[in-house]
Amino acid sequence: QLLVDWSPKARLDLDLEVKNAAGHFVVDLKKDAPPTPFPRGSLLSRQDDIRILNAIELVRTVHGHLNRLKKGESPQDLELGLEILGENCSEMFRRLVRSWGLVARRRHTRLRRNNHVFVCVGTDSLHFFISGQKPFATTKEQDSAGTEPTRTQALSGADSAEHEAKMDETYVDLDEPIERSKDPDTSAIKFDVPASRPMDFYRVDRWHVRDLGPQGMSLVRQGEVGTNVRVGDLLGIERIDDIGQWNVGVARWLKCPDPSVLEIGVELLGPEVKPVAVKRARIPPEHHSQYTQGLLLPPVDALRRPASIVVPRGVYRPEVDLYIAEGDMPARCIRPVKMIERTGSFEHLVFVERGA
Repeated sequence: QLLVDWSPKARLDLDLEVKNAAGHFVVDLKKDAPPTPFPRGSLLSRQDDIRILNAIELVRTVHGHLNRLKKGESPQDLELGLEILGENCSEMFRRLVRSWGLVARRRHTRLRRNNHVFVCVGTDSLHFFISGQKPFATTKEQDSAGTEPTRTQALSGADSAEHEAKMDETYVDLDEPIERSKDPDTSAIKFDVPASRPMDFYRVDRWHVRDLGPQGMSLVRQGEVGTNVRVGDLLGIERIDDIGQWNVGVARWLKCPDPSVLEIGVELLGPEVKPVAVKRARIPPEHHSQYTQGLLLPPVDALRRPASIVVPRGVYRPEVDLYIAEGDMPARCIRPVKMIERTGSFEHLVFVERGA
């Protein structure tokens, strides 16, 4: 609806002399392809089949609405002509500014590759695998300050049976680690649970690596994909020749050049990831606070990335601290100071230790 209402703000130009590449895109009328960002630092020669899509006025409009939201106005105050929830409205405008404004370019060259990786999808799935294929569970302990920290605990055998009733039914409960084949012909590996327990199961799919760089990769798969993948999903990526070592990434784009082939563009968030339990430290009295899976990303000095945490969507609340528990260590309190990104499935937060 917004695109329909705002379409007069964009225009197609014949003039190829663009002084500032921001907000400008190249349209080739000979190709069945979307507009591409205008090349920086270069001029295009006059061609009859080339047009320039000028989105500057669109970007200014979105910037104006975003600034009003930051100052405390509600989406209803913007009179957009449709109903959008507050946080969804801000997130949409931030994405539109990134898409229509100065589009980020790759900083590093991608190298062609011809190998394979295992891929799992989702925060809970990646948490399961980097935890040694152990189910997620917590035990409650009271500390001297009166808070309710927990520690993650792997349950097996008799302990598993004792705590089974306390575990959410969507978590896999397996008594023994799963043996995975390194056979390169294995395209998908499924982790089943006993038929007596109607639970979900975690799985990995085998993908071909087309190219690879320090901050991203493109993957391709032929045939049926066992796990649903959406743009914005969190991905765990494990090299076949390095079992147990997982990278964490985000699906940035999907392509389906024909019905039997799927391609994914992946941005890598970091070379290391640690499983933690996480919950909000302050919630309304009528709600019960429960720990859920989180992923701790250590700082990456080379990329100037501070320590951050990935949590399922909905965990973050402005100005509300979080408890995180790592392994057998007591829970500690952290304060989110910046939201790097929110997608349909996760929230990525920069944090500081409480009291720092």
